[in-house]
Amino acid sequence: MKNLIIILFIIALSSTAYSKAVESLDDAMTLSKEQNKPVLIDVFTDW
Repeated sequence: MKNLIIILFIIALSSTAYSKAVESLDDAMTLSKEQNKPVLIDVFTDW
């Protein structure tokens, strides 16, 4: 179980690092169309 948690943590960190490579929505949409992949938009607020 501990190994699974560590693996999931590493995957989460790597996906966060990858997502920062795209700096604008226009770049993300262009890349999405080229690779035929959906775009996930995550919004965080502290109302």
